[in-house]
Amino acid sequence: MAQNDMKIGTKVSCIYLGLQTNGIIIEFNPNKSNANIKFDEPISWGNDLHDTGWVELSNPYLKKL
Repeated sequence: MAQNDMKIGTKVSCIYLGLQTNGIIIEFNPNKSNANIKFDEPISWGNDLHDTGWVELSNPYLKKL
């Protein structure tokens, strides 16, 4: 997805920790190559529970919903 199509508040689908998930973009890193996603449902990974995660905007599995 083109970086200029992404805005804070955009609903997206992505793969995080190998799992397909949905969420909302809540921030970008300074060079706008990664987006921090707030997941609709937390993702369990070992003993950790992730409710947000950084995803590269160049990721082919990142899609606008």
